[in-house]
Amino acid sequence: MILRVGVGIWPIRSEIKNNVIAYCGEAAIQFSIPAHAQNCDINYNLFYQNRKISYDLSIFDPDTTIYYTSDPMFENQDSNNFLLQMFSPLIDAGDPNILDVDGSRSDVGLYGGPYGQSYQYRDLPPKKPKVISATKLKNKVNFHWRGGTEADFNSFSLYRNRDPLFSPSDNNKIYSGIDTIFTDSLTDPTGSYSYKLTARDNQGNVSKLDSVTVVITGITNEEESPTPETIYLYQNYPNPFNPTTKIKFSLTEESEVILRVYDVNGAIVAILNNGWLPAGEHERDFTPGKVGSMDDIASGVYFYNLTVRDENLKPVFIKSDKMMFLK
Repeated sequence: MILRVGVGIWPIRSEIKNNVIAYCGEAAIQFSIPAHAQNCDINYNLFYQNRKISYDLSIFDPDTTIYYTSDPMFENQDSNNFLLQMFSPLIDAGDPNILDVDGSRSDVGLYGGPYGQSYQYRDLPPKKPKVISATKLKNKVNFHWRGGTEADFNSFSLYRNRDPLFSPSDNNKIYSGIDTIFTDSLTDPTGSYSYKLTARDNQGNVSKLDSVTVVITGITNEEESPTPETIYLYQNYPNPFNPTTKIKFSLTEESEVILRVYDVNGAIVAILNNGWLPAGEHERDFTPGKVGSMDDIASGVYFYNLTVRDENLKPVFIKSDKMMFLK
């Protein structure tokens, strides 16, 4: 469920610990009066896939706060099963002064703490990866997918065959690795190819398959550039990165595009685009130290934000995502 605001805080001293606050459309935590943020004790929480953590990030201690970087690894969020899986980063990650019912350090989340529940952590397969795009360019097919967010994630495997009912095996595997982008070069770029994608964890558990069929009509003299059906902001690649990463996005029509990079305190690190762009796929490089960015930034988590406005300068798309810079 997507909420507008995760937690609203009124002008009193508040203590917010051991919570998972996720999928908020605006801010995970919002203060009625910004000055009262300093009176709050907000630690040992996970903020996952929110548009913003808060409009005032100065109150968060990075040593005791889990930001966007961690998948909580619930057993099945879709069925409201919020038990933690084995290897979840939230196990024994709560306030050390709060204990679970079994006497161990508290877990972050619904079942942690003295009023929680003791249960067996299950080692489940990774969530099914999802193919976001499969784009034909001459005799190549460019893939982009999402997945592999679990703490015990090991690798993706991509398989290809002419028969859509084929069984994945080492004989038809064309890719194995941790990247979420892959280009398949075809020796016979005609007819149809079926692809199947899986994710694997460190224990050898394999996810369910995601499948896609690509029909190749032949080699063209120029690359095909269809107009995207939706505005989209992709995960940067590579991630983590050093020294350079690429940020890709798609536009359905000519739009004003502002692409910024922020640090965890909300300060602008770089402006990668500030102007009008035509419909289609676009890509920008972010290299700390280059023109348009700070000369020296610290290792750690950064956020990139895409704002798209129409011809009337009305925002039609706003989204942020995280990336990790390692020196």
